[in-house]
Amino acid sequence: MKKTLAPILLYLLFVDAMAQENLNAYPFVQSNFLEISVNANHIQFRDFVSSPLYYNGITSQFNLALVKKRDKMERSVGLSYSSGNVSNDDFNQITEAEISSFSFHYHYLKHIEGLSSNTFNTKIGGLFDVLGNYRTNEKLNNYGISYEIIPTLFLSARTEVDVSRKEQKNIFFDRIRLLPRKRLISYQLDFGLLNSNFRVDQSYLINSSVSNDLDFIAATRFNGFSGFRFSSLLEYTISLKNSNAYRISYGWSVLTTGNDRMRFEQSNHFLGISILFNTKNK
Repeated sequence: MKKTLAPILLYLLFVDAMAQENLNAYPFVQSNFLEISVNANHIQFRDFVSSPLYYNGITSQFNLALVKKRDKMERSVGLSYSSGNVSNDDFNQITEAEISSFSFHYHYLKHIEGLSSNTFNTKIGGLFDVLGNYRTNEKLNNYGISYEIIPTLFLSARTEVDVSRKEQKNIFFDRIRLLPRKRLISYQLDFGLLNSNFRVDQSYLINSSVSNDLDFIAATRFNGFSGFRFSSLLEYTISLKNSNAYRISYGWSVLTTGNDRMRFEQSNHFLGISILFNTKNK
């Protein structure tokens, strides 16, 4: 994944420097987009139901979203999938596991006039996200299969800064022309207000080792108003001459399900590239 991202990043930066664009002709902040993303994600987690050891690894993540973007509001709905291998090397013994994650989100932001200016555009709203993990580890025997479903309602805030190149600039003794281009840098914070989770009950797993009959529906326990989630996202978005756009993103998130005896903890750091296909200018 890292080898794939590097040449794409270099190509996009080259396009940014060389492509021509009329700023007034392509107001990508007033458009509808289909966003397709590819991310390299570093994940770390531990599950006290099965083991207090930390597992780390790199997973590949793919996202698909429909985005409606305006000066006064922004709305998106999307799906994502990631998978990969993780491991821990505690006690000089490497143990490997596999993890697959699915998520669904709905995001709505509203422009806040008092926190905005000609350069800054601040929006505040809500984000509803459902994260599902499915994990396997053969060495944990009857604990070898586990999962969690974590729905969360976030308070969300985003600030966008217009860093457009409004005039042509020449560099390297006028050999390279940097033409006008619409660009945005944005930073988003999401704080979990209502946190809950569906988790496998530890006592059920212990009993299943005797009967050798694991029923995941019966094993699942719902924990309401439990845990904590927080995330942040930094994005650099550049419009293209054909009204599409591309985006480079870095994100970080952390969560815990609460309940010390059955606690699950997870953190993510990802670097991603997105292509935004303009489906309608308005």
